[in-house]
Amino acid sequence: LKYRAFKLHKMLVVLIQHISVSDMVVSLTCILPQTVSLAAGRRVFGRGPLAYLLAYGPYYGFLSSKLLILALIVLKGLLIKFPLRARTWSGARAHQLCAGVWVFCLLGQFRFLVDHDDIWFDWRIYRYNYRYTAEIWRSWLS
Repeated sequence: LKYRAFKLHKMLVVLIQHISVSDMVVSLTCILPQTVSLAAGRRVFGRGPLAYLLAYGPYYGFLSSKLLILALIVLKGLLIKFPLRARTWSGARAHQLCAGVWVFCLLGQFRFLVDHDDIWFDWRIYRYNYRYTAEIWRSWLS
């Protein structure tokens, strides 16, 4: 039996795979713990290394997801504008682009270096958040 499906460019497939990974990061660090804490009616995961992951993970996942979707949109435009040149683009180049996006998003987590103990459990949304209460944030955010 022969499938009559359309074929996507290799770079598009790689970007879609990385978008799905960033969605899984958001699901595991934001949606799942929030749902479990809401169902239990209390802070389930406690304080410790997991609390830091649950505080910083959603920021990392949301930013990487947005940037990867932006890269997908730009890539689609480039594929339409340069169809002959796009034949030479490989999946390895797409992995390099995605690795750059992941590293850039990781560099955005410099809050951890400023004051890593400034997380708290917000009972309104049942999630760990960063508070921005250090002295340096008062000067930067004012």
